[in-house]
Amino acid sequence: MLLYEKLTEEETAESSVVDYVFELINRMKRCQELAILHMEDAKQKQKYDRRTVKRQFQPVELFLGVATSRSNKLSIQWVGPGEIVQQLSETNYVVKFPEKHKAHVYHVNMLKPYQQREENMNLVCINPLKHDEEVAMPSLELENEMSVWSKIISDVQLNSKLSQIQRGQL
Repeated sequence: MLLYEKLTEEETAESSVVDYVFELINRMKRCQELAILHMEDAKQKQKYDRRTVKRQFQPVELFLGVATSRSNKLSIQWVGPGEIVQQLSETNYVVKFPEKHKAHVYHVNMLKPYQQREENMNLVCINPLKHDEEVAMPSLELENEMSVWSKIISDVQLNSKLSQIQRGQL
């Protein structure tokens, strides 16, 4: 900056040392302001870049795209899957949806990778039961559970507002 101004500035016949020092101080202040401005921009870029995820798609890769023609701008609806036809630039792709005849250009922020679900597997029983066979079920030990309940009921002091019938139901 100082060199540029020095080269483009017309030379004055004679300047005093005091004038030169004041001009130098003013130039240094302008350089400092520019440096602070560029540092703030670099800091914002660094903060933004820290949270961004670089998305890149390959041709023939499947994706979901944001529906652009919605009545409510705040409601997002993903359409697809579509297919990447070509990459135009670092951020723009030519895409084709199966239900549309024409290919469209989409920005990478309007796309997300399509994760295809695994196919469902049906359960196959190797040894099927015959209709007359019974399956052995685990027995429930009611005696033990009843003794636990009777201990709990005896430990709890029943409210005197309950009638004998209500106490018996418990």
